[in-house]
This record gives sequence, structure tokens and C-alpha cells, in this order.
Amino acid sequence: MFEAITYDSMLENIKENDISADTIGILLARPKSEAGKNIVDSLPYYHHRSGKSINFYLPGYGAYWYGSYPDEDVENL
Repeated sequence: MFEAITYDSMLENIKENDISADTIGILLARPKSEAGKNIVDSLPYYHHRSGKSINFYLPGYGAYWYGSYPDEDVENL
């Protein structure tokens, strides 16, 4: 699994690693939503089952790994 903060960085990573012929999975779901949690919890399974055949990108997820964003709190919106 690669962290992809922006679409451009994801494309750069694909080009640098010469994986343009591979299947690419892009997760667009809030990390704390039920769907997001279910998918992220299952990524190790898919990672090991697919080997080098698929690459997953989770744009923006790195921001949630070290705490929370100020705009995540409803009171701050």
C-alpha cells in the first residue's frame, strides 16, 4: 500500500515504479466511515492475496494516521 497525498503524487509513484500495467485501486472513502474502516481493515488480506498484481492508493489517508484534522470536528465547521 502506498500513501498518495495527491493525484499527481500517485501518478508520479506509478511512473517511478513502472507499474502502469498493473491494476490500481484507489480508495475514496472517509477513513472513519463504516465503509472506509471495513476496506482498510481488509487491505492486508488483499495485499497478500494479490501479490504484485494490484496496488492500492488511499489519497489523504496519511493525514489520519497521526491524529486528526481541525476540520474533522463538527464544532469547527
